[in-house]
Amino acid sequence: MTDREILQLQITACELRELILRALFNAKSGHPGGSLSIVEALTYLYKYEIRIDDPDSPDRDRLVLSKGHAVPALYAVLAMKGLMPISQLDTLRRIDSPLQGHPKLGSVPGIEMSTGSLGQGISVACGMALGAKIRGQKLRVYAVLGDGELQEGQVWEAIHFASHYSLNNLCLMVDWNNLQIDGYVDDVMNLRKMDDRFRANGFRTIVIDGHDFIELQAACSMFHQTKDRPTAVIMKTIKGKGVSYMEDAVEWHGKAPNEEEYKQAILELDRQIRQLRRMNQEGTDVGGTQTGGMALGMMDLSDSKWDSMVLDSFARNSLAQRAAAEREMEQKALDDARQKEARIARERMMKINDTETAGGDGE
Repeated sequence: MTDREILQLQITACELRELILRALFNAKSGHPGGSLSIVEALTYLYKYEIRIDDPDSPDRDRLVLSKGHAVPALYAVLAMKGLMPISQLDTLRRIDSPLQGHPKLGSVPGIEMSTGSLGQGISVACGMALGAKIRGQKLRVYAVLGDGELQEGQVWEAIHFASHYSLNNLCLMVDWNNLQIDGYVDDVMNLRKMDDRFRANGFRTIVIDGHDFIELQAACSMFHQTKDRPTAVIMKTIKGKGVSYMEDAVEWHGKAPNEEEYKQAILELDRQIRQLRRMNQEGTDVGGTQTGGMALGMMDLSDSKWDSMVLDSFARNSLAQRAAAEREMEQKALDDARQKEARIARERMMKINDTETAGGDGE
């Protein structure tokens, strides 16, 4: 990937976080922490890995979200991918909505399995992978698990199964953010040497920074090259990634932000997006000339027509205020730089004058 491609993916990740938080804010319930920690992984997978242009094709790739409570992240990606309307995210967790708090098979294209009871999704993914091998299909199966989920015994039964049948078309993506509903994973039930456990059970095991797109690319490349066994990618992540007050905070495992908290989160993400766009202002997206969601071949959320769907009115109004404040800060920085240059110039002139005076005295 080029630097420009990485910037585009980073922008898209921020936009996805905004969509996730908007859905949770409107629902007044849900799981932000574990949804935000898997955004980069889902962004990369749905850009480069998962072949799902035809969600009804029997040869499509599958992704099973075994940690089903993080489904707001998957809904947001599927919406940005164009598999469901973005506006539908506002119906999250309503009784008449297909977007429930955990995935429901058949609710929207791209939801491959009903999950929520932790430990079960990986078993289904193993069955999908074995079935594909028996039928001679070349599809790939990805399962996204939480680290706390690895405390379930059923997970390790499925891992034994995958190793026994050499399911080289199966890739487990473990979200290792070290937090679960009751606190730190290490305190609840320590998963010491998690990577060694997977290796001991016959998996090719790769440990990466789950927020780094280059490392995600390398891990997926290694998965493709592995022909004799399943792969486990252990992603070191930060729960609540992208929102300062949610990061590494257990209380954000399962509650929605209130209005003030949501406003702060959106403003923080907007600031990140603007910084990334400034870095990329001379660049061109791989798939076109737009930034943001187009990095995934998706809709461009920077287009003004999506404003009413992406940001609440108070957040949109604040953009103008923050833009003005940024211009003021930039002008102040420019003035400070000019004053510094003038001071340095004066000091140099004084040095020159002192040297000339000293030289005159010596003669």
